[in-house]
Amino acid sequence: MTNRVTWQIVSSYGTTATAVGTTANSLATGGGLSTGSTITNSGTVTLATYADIEIQAVVGGTTTVGGNIAIYALPRSSITSTLFGGGYTSSGTIQPAPQYQIGSISPANGTLSTSGTLLGTAQRCVIPPNDCLLAIGNNLGCSLSATAALSLNYQTYTETDNG
Repeated sequence: MTNRVTWQIVSSYGTTATAVGTTANSLATGGGLSTGSTITNSGTVTLATYADIEIQAVVGGTTTVGGNIAIYALPRSSITSTLFGGGYTSSGTIQPAPQYQIGSISPANGTLSTSGTLLGTAQRCVIPPNDCLLAIGNNLGCSLSATAALSLNYQTYTETDNG
């Protein structure tokens, strides 16, 4: 008998789209912010193991080689259910702690020029087995555009053994 592993979608693209909007405008390199997207991964729902996270952003300058947008999953505290990621405050100037990073997206061709669009998907990002808040960090070497919004979309899924 052969075991067959399949994917079970827990939440699909499109139902969870978030336009981060103007809060990401002019986000400086080295800065970070909460996206406002909370992945519900607790209670009676099927728990997801992974997330594919898609980001589209317009840059405000020329990016550096190796630059990226870091993606963080900030788990909800079990002690105080109102805090995520150890109490991360989305100030725009500080990124979350490194232990919460689950992926990153880099320019497809190495760099982008002013007003270039960064579009990419971080795949199979492992997410915590409880609710988590998504956050981003700008490591592109330049600010994001002053007028173009950043959009984020995700889907969550798990593996199922159909053996």
